[in-house]
Amino acid sequence: MDFNQELDVKGLKCPLPILRTKKALSAMVAGQVLRIVATDPSTVKDFDAFARQTGHELLSTANQNGEEFIFLIRRSKPRRHGHSNWPYAPLSSRQSSALPTSTATTTPTTA
Repeated sequence: MDFNQELDVKGLKCPLPILRTKKALSAMVAGQVLRIVATDPSTVKDFDAFARQTGHELLSTANQNGEEFIFLIRRSKPRRHGHSNWPYAPLSSRQSSALPTSTATTTPTTA
């Protein structure tokens, strides 16, 4: 499969492969593919979890020559903070028409 950028994280242990991947993906545009070459066996689980948590697409995982792991990750669209379908999203991200309005008014009292 074609890729747009390659990242060599051979010899690095957790969490460095994930951190370097996150940085590389942030510099890419949505739809581009990053190829990562790693030697740490724990990266297989790490990249699976990373893709699920960030929304990036883990296209493939391969073990090459028993020592290197090759991952292809497609960059997703940037996530927005405060999803509108989450009940505790910031007020600005919810539709104001869905919120109840109050018609009561208060008048200040003087002593």
